[in-house]
Amino acid sequence: RRAAIDRHAAQHSSETPEWGTPKLIVDIARAVLGRIDLDPFSSAEWNETVKAGRYFDETANAFDTHWFADSQPNQTALVNPPGDRRGAKAKLAWRITESHHREGWLGGGVIWVMFNLGQFRTLQLAGAMRSPLHPDFLRCVTSKRIPYDTAPGVPGPNPSHDSALVLLPARGARGGVQCAIFRDACRELGEVF
Repeated sequence: RRAAIDRHAAQHSSETPEWGTPKLIVDIARAVLGRIDLDPFSSAEWNETVKAGRYFDETANAFDTHWFADSQPNQTALVNPPGDRRGAKAKLAWRITESHHREGWLGGGVIWVMFNLGQFRTLQLAGAMRSPLHPDFLRCVTSKRIPYDTAPGVPGPNPSHDSALVLLPARGARGGVQCAIFRDACRELGEVF
């Protein structure tokens, strides 16, 4: 019982940001978005898996850095936000991501990675213009637990809870194509709604 509690606490702690996006999810994001322009909560090591055009690490803190100072609109992003016990970092990351999407900077589409389903409730209450449950977004709730990497390409233990992906699609016809690809790519992972 104590080991289960320790494992659960570690998954929700901010002691380490080193829980990387599994290649399975990166592959889905690349298939849906076509390319990944930005990985805002990353590092050089983790970007070896994601292969984003740009990423922010601890020194270029995504909470303090303008994401698109030197970029064009309609960028794409894979966002796997950092965690903390209260969900404050995820809330702030969602507000920034959703705002950039709504304003067109991330108008090419976003895949948001939810380490656990509790983020739906946390982000629903975040006070953002649109929550992950907004009807413009597609969601995939996994029916199996996906281990997050402890190092690039090295899966960690199975988490104690299911994950989810949220698609903030591109505008117009491209968004419709992304939604169709997302549905197909996620069909074997779990429920898409």
